[in-house]
Amino acid sequence: MSTPPSEDPYKVLGVPKDATKDTIRSAHRKLVLQTHPDKVQVQDEAIRAQKQDEFQRVQQAYELLIDESRRQQYDETVKRDEMRRQVAEERARARRYDHVRSSPREFDERRSHTRPYEDGRPRSFDDGHPPPSSKYDIPIPGMRHPTRSFEGRKSSSRAEEEERAHMERDRKRDTERSERRRTRDRERRRGYDD
Repeated sequence: MSTPPSEDPYKVLGVPKDATKDTIRSAHRKLVLQTHPDKVQVQDEAIRAQKQDEFQRVQQAYELLIDESRRQQYDETVKRDEMRRQVAEERARARRYDHVRSSPREFDERRSHTRPYEDGRPRSFDDGHPPPSSKYDIPIPGMRHPTRSFEGRKSSSRAEEEERAHMERDRKRDTERSERRRTRDRERRRGYDD
């Protein structure tokens, strides 16, 4: 496979990307008449060399676009290069915002002092309110919190529920201990009776 041309062959011939073979042929004919070295009567060698280069570009573009397999290969290469360029731009854009994210070490340091369950029970704020579920739930001094009165009642009932749950756990633990004690005593008696 030859290397793809440095210029867009569609632009060189002045045709759209979905041009038919007939459109490509007619555009090629017009440009050949304007750029062919034998058709152009120019005395200046610099202009003649320029026209020769233009003619070669037109020929290369025509040969590429008139051959269906080469044209398809070129179109796929252009699409792939465009995708790569877009991905590279997205990565570059993402790298610009890397400084916004903190490193894992900074995260650990920042979060290390807020361990709400160190003693096995969740902590609450000093004023009796439960910890916020998001940064917007934090009560601001001087501002009226819309659910503060409800939260006050809720916290007292929560304390009662916690006390009830604690008592239930104690009762259950005591029941289990007494059951184990009875079972142990039965096993001992059986051992002595035999």
